[in-house]
Amino acid sequence: MIVAPYRYRQTLIIRITGQRALEPVISALNEFTELRVLRVVDARILDADRSGSIAAVTVEHLWWDRLSGALADVQAEMVSDLETPKANPESGPGVAQLDQIERLNQMRRIGTLTESEFARAKRDVLNGAD
Repeated sequence: MIVAPYRYRQTLIIRITGQRALEPVISALNEFTELRVLRVVDARILDADRSGSIAAVTVEHLWWDRLSGALADVQAEMVSDLETPKANPESGPGVAQLDQIERLNQMRRIGTLTESEFARAKRDVLNGAD
């Protein structure tokens, strides 16, 4: 059985309204951690003001190894692009990057971008690609 040598990580950019604390977001993710679907690797507030804040939460998807193993058992494997955005761990995304991601997300919500196009564009923004 072939198992992926890495864990699937993803950085979520979350807008928190009405407060500046990160604890409610972590609490909301707690159900997923109890189900062993994901694990919070890092969480931090990137920008905060009176109306709310922007947080970056990096999660590790725990189901990935199990999924890879199950597919390997039937001689199959995932071939999609598994690369996730790599935010700078020292400073996180800047305000301009967050604004650009928000615009991309709005385009995704109204159907201008597909989920995969949004994910690819978000990854490019976070990796600093033009």
